[in-house]
Amino acid sequence: MDRQKKYKRKSKEWPRTITVGSARTRVYRVKHSSNRNGVAYVVAYSTPAGRKTQKFADMSEALQEAGIIAERLAAGRVEGSEMSRGEREEYIAARALVGSHPLLSALQEWVRARELCGLDLIRAAENWRESNGNGRKEVTVSNLVAMFLKDKKRSGVDITAGYERTLPRLAKAYESTPVHTLTATELKEWLHNTFRQPGQTHVNASTFNSHRRRMTTLWKWARSEGYLPRNAQTEIEQVKPMREASEPIGILKVSEFVAILKLIRKNHPKYLAVTVLAGFAGLRRTELVQVEPGRGRRVERIDIRSLEKVIMPGLATTARQRNTLRASWPQGPLSDTYDVRSCSVSSATT
Repeated sequence: MDRQKKYKRKSKEWPRTITVGSARTRVYRVKHSSNRNGVAYVVAYSTPAGRKTQKFADMSEALQEAGIIAERLAAGRVEGSEMSRGEREEYIAARALVGSHPLLSALQEWVRARELCGLDLIRAAENWRESNGNGRKEVTVSNLVAMFLKDKKRSGVDITAGYERTLPRLAKAYESTPVHTLTATELKEWLHNTFRQPGQTHVNASTFNSHRRRMTTLWKWARSEGYLPRNAQTEIEQVKPMREASEPIGILKVSEFVAILKLIRKNHPKYLAVTVLAGFAGLRRTELVQVEPGRGRRVERIDIRSLEKVIMPGLATTARQRNTLRASWPQGPLSDTYDVRSCSVSSATT
């Protein structure tokens, strides 16, 4: 049953009492020299915090406010009863601005954004909008990895030696996870836990950094394709690489390399040409992969006799060194032409 406001008038017209249920407010008429008519109207009521008053110049406004306060007190909304009329109007306007979004949540977001952007909050939001166009495209990690590997294969990149060692495992671990939701902390822990060898307390630094580099390439590709904010550092880039122990770079002596050539010629003759290139031509590990038997792409045939003429003078500076090295040089059928693709040997005249 709705409570009805009751206006009680005693023999005296003032104060006027407004009662709603067990709640009661009073309106007093007092002298006030600053008002045009010389009087003011004071609404008085009691709360757990003590007696409260509000002053009005207009009698009807005072009576209306007294009725609202009495209703709020009767409903148990003491805090609301302490709001002034202007404060209530601001509250109603704020609720209208945020619509269905919770007012408190909207204020919390505004405070956080103000902390980050200062007085340039609107400009920062406009810049973000300009950088991201119509917004970020959403994609799961598994779909992103599939698209990335397909793009690399189409570009002629050999993914077997690198990307396929890292990214399929990443796709399996976060199959249905949107890539933009992964944090730097999650990615760092995944790298540590996934690639730590049994019995080890920590992942090898070189292993960690290798897999991190491949993931960084994936995240940068996702950013360029519009799946991540274009002008922001990716989460994987925030994962710091581990410090690798520096190892001294040694130089093989002639006698040491002679022993290596003999060992390869005896046990793995098909890799002899690759060993020669590794030792004398200064090829990097990734370059040697391109001429490895069965996987050759850039080099198809190696003329070992021609290679000897180029390499020998620069390697062995004395006659004794040249004789020692020449004794271990590929002899017989391997001294002609080595076909990298078929791992076969033919003479220079064929």
